[in-house]
Amino acid sequence: MQEEMEAVTAELEEKEYTATAGGDAVKAVVTGKMEVKSVEIKPEVIDPEDAEMLGDLVTAAVFPSAPNKN
Repeated sequence: MQEEMEAVTAELEEKEYTATAGGDAVKAVVTGKMEVKSVEIKPEVIDPEDAEMLGDLVTAAVFPSAPNKN
């Protein structure tokens, strides 16, 4: 039983989870080990006068892509 749990845990840690925010304006990929692999941001959402909004979009994309959220 323990070996099976370890195998499942290892398998989940290897998977990648993807989430988007802002109508796909920001896309984040996170591993099962909670490592952010990539963040893609569409150029049209980059507004130098509203960095807070961009930060919110990145947070919204990263947080739900965590393995226990999808």
